[in-house]
Amino acid sequence: MVNNCASCHKALRSANVKCSKCDLLFHVACANAGNHPKSGGEAKLSWICPSCQSKATKRGLSPTRTPVPEAQIPTDNTMTPNSTDCHRSSAGPSDTEILRSLNSEIKLLRGDVVDIKTHITSLTEHLTQCYTRLDEYDLRIKSLEKREEEIISLNSTIANLRDQLNAQAQSSLKNELEISGVNEIKNENPLHIVCVLAHKIGVSIEEQDIDFVSRA
Repeated sequence: MVNNCASCHKALRSANVKCSKCDLLFHVACANAGNHPKSGGEAKLSWICPSCQSKATKRGLSPTRTPVPEAQIPTDNTMTPNSTDCHRSSAGPSDTEILRSLNSEIKLLRGDVVDIKTHITSLTEHLTQCYTRLDEYDLRIKSLEKREEEIISLNSTIANLRDQLNAQAQSSLKNELEISGVNEIKNENPLHIVCVLAHKIGVSIEEQDIDFVSRA
């Protein structure tokens, strides 16, 4: 497991120093321990971090070594600019980038909504035209149905009239008499000829008894 500096929280390298009280590791530059000789192992082993020094001062104890000035040693809650940038980059995108992304997505959604509204308007127009045509077809169908009813009624009337004509023709045939073999004379009177023929065969017929006389 890689250890990090207790001050800047960056990875430790070969050059580091350890607090003799809390056993926390620091960079030599972060601990301001560069004035200790590199070959002096006792100096590094007896070094105390500023946090432990401040605790000892509050308790009324004198530290074993001269404390390093706090202005030169970053505390646990203070990070160097490089470490701040590192944390910001590792924390993810900034609020500005998130807002830009949201704005772009909202614009795309608005464009999709506009397209949907356009399609809905076009569909509504087509549906309106279809309904209008259906109403026209409905009127035509109703008109055709009325005409069909009229045709059926007329056919029924024609059939009744034919029946009546046939009945009248049959009834008229009861009083109809056909006489054949009579020569036609110029300026003849058919009614008089019928009366003469009836008298010759012994039938008494007056002119008022005959409806009409005609040659076929």
